[in-house]
Amino acid sequence: MKIFAYKTPLLCNQRCFFCVTNAQYKNKQYNIPIKKVIKDLLVLKKQWYTHISIEWGEPTLVDNLNDLIRIWKKLNFWVSIITNGYNCSYDKLVQLYESWLKNITFSIHSDEEEIHDRLVWKQWSFEKLQWAIKYAIHIWFKVSTNTVICKQNQESI
Repeated sequence: MKIFAYKTPLLCNQRCFFCVTNAQYKNKQYNIPIKKVIKDLLVLKKQWYTHISIEWGEPTLVDNLNDLIRIWKKLNFWVSIITNGYNCSYDKLVQLYESWLKNITFSIHSDEEEIHDRLVWKQWSFEKLQWAIKYAIHIWFKVSTNTVICKQNQESI
């Protein structure tokens, strides 16, 4: 298994103070050019990559994400995303699942709402994330989590 980290444009709907990507704060949708993606995928195929992990910015802000996942699937890539879960409504997750996304990793940084929301600078983030995880499990995604450990959350991990 050879995994390629497909880095989305560095746009995010949260402002995590520990983020290493320096993503620009945006809370709007954008597109990734399909022709560029196909060109990149053909190169990856020649290099024996089998998995695509969509990460860095917030993948759920990519307006044509469902189309991209279908293209990756048609070229026999296994696709996963890493998300903060803020945009993951039930309907959005169903659409992603129907596009052949089966693996999803949620970023959760505390088991306490106040700490998590403070770390990502977004009110209601923890609550939305909890619902997104429940929805994803209900839809039958393979769900995993990742956590950044820092001074502010080390006691709640």
